[in-house]
Amino acid sequence: IPASWLMFRVVLHLMQKPVVTLAQCQEIARRLSMPTAVKEALWFFHHDIGSLLYYEDIPSVKELVICTPQVIFDTISTVIIKKFKSGKYRIARKNVQLFKKMGLFSLSDISKKTKGDESAHLSPSQLVDVLKHSGILAEVKCDDDEATSTEPVEPKFIIPAVLKYASEEELQPAPSLVAPPLMIHFKGGFVPFGVFSASIARLIARAESLSPKWSLYGKEVKKNKVNFLVDGAFVTTLISRPKYLEVHVEQHPEAESDHCLGEICSVVRETVVETLETTISKMKYNPQSEAAPFFSGPQLLDIAFTCCVKSHRDHLMKVGRGDKCECLKGGLHIKLKSEQRMWFYQVRTIASSTHHVPCLLCLMFLTT
Repeated sequence: IPASWLMFRVVLHLMQKPVVTLAQCQEIARRLSMPTAVKEALWFFHHDIGSLLYYEDIPSVKELVICTPQVIFDTISTVIIKKFKSGKYRIARKNVQLFKKMGLFSLSDISKKTKGDESAHLSPSQLVDVLKHSGILAEVKCDDDEATSTEPVEPKFIIPAVLKYASEEELQPAPSLVAPPLMIHFKGGFVPFGVFSASIARLIARAESLSPKWSLYGKEVKKNKVNFLVDGAFVTTLISRPKYLEVHVEQHPEAESDHCLGEICSVVRETVVETLETTISKMKYNPQSEAAPFFSGPQLLDIAFTCCVKSHRDHLMKVGRGDKCECLKGGLHIKLKSEQRMWFYQVRTIASSTHHVPCLLCLMFLTT
């Protein structure tokens, strides 16, 4: 890199200020006679090196440069988490419970000034803007009963990463599942740190624009388990385990839909994989694996199921081309079962279809 860029970063470090203004950076660049615009250097240190943060496309912080990325984590702790975990802050009890169970909060909950806020270098609104941009936080649409209220509805936000873990018992699939759980295996062998929470936040942010629509479902969200309601009828559960992600789809027994289980399973699979691929691309995940992808989807992901070989129940088999799977333990090629093919149902125009034609596969399993 240009020597002046290196000196520019050294000077910022020697200032010992976690956050500086863009004007200060421009003055430093002027004194160092930097040959290019200061924003080019900031872009390099943000995107290529990661030693500072500069968000030109976020209006509330475009005039600030975060020289110490730890500032973001410290501000989350000071401005958000401590206010809900300590009883000395004036937050309504129901809002505290909502944060603990669902990870939900509003800007008014965290905007009240307290002594602890003095160490925060970003305001609550600036912090929310940065976290939304980074995929750590998502805005949750209001419920129907809130939307019809005469009082203005304040936006709520969710941070999946601050929630508690679900127990192993809570992660077990329901006995009534018709479509077997779908697994998403990563080339590196383990789920990349932070991918699940970031993907959940991204799904929530896109929920209204997805077709069919997604929405959070249930009264509790866990760090490693989240329920969505798809098309107002199908409960979709996303689970994070150390070595893979797990997806369950089940039609609610009292709900009706114009789409069959196979259609929704296929759409859910495509949506989840697309979301993971986008999240990973932004995190620059690069596993230490030179193996070529077996599944013709995103390079870093494999679609998989629990291995069908009777003595191989403790691992996965990844889906390959056609209707074959490859056992991850012994390399055996195994044919997909009919119920597993539900996840690969050929959806023609699910978003615009007005006439429902149920697939024979779904009917066969729903009537047995």
